[in-house]
Amino acid sequence: MRRWIPDTQTVGSLNTGDSTNAPGGSACLCVAKWAWLVLILSATCTGSGCAPLRGFRDQVAYNDELDRWTTGVNGRLRAHMAWNARSRAHASEPYLNDFGAGFRQGYFDLASGGDGCPPPVPPRQYWNCRHESPL
Repeated sequence: MRRWIPDTQTVGSLNTGDSTNAPGGSACLCVAKWAWLVLILSATCTGSGCAPLRGFRDQVAYNDELDRWTTGVNGRLRAHMAWNARSRAHASEPYLNDFGAGFRQGYFDLASGGDGCPPPVPPRQYWNCRHESPL
């Protein structure tokens, strides 16, 4: 740690021998920049009633995209937790991975405000001819 130690020989020197942090050096310039920044921000907030900051705060607090994203992440997480809690009861299902994916998607759809009905067509990954039922 470097500290300002006045010297009897050279006024404004450091105990390390360099004069970059001495008065008038780059450390004072950095402090001056921060002082100007604080001054400008305080003048902006007090002079305009913080109206610019209120708009920013409202954008963060009532952001629809952020709300949709967090709701989606929360729904997916809860769907996985529900499947983990109930997967042992369905261990005898012949296509357990597909059944689990459908369970999680249905749980997510219902948690997102859906009606709980199965989709009218299967998901696109099952449109392949190998998923057709035999005649």
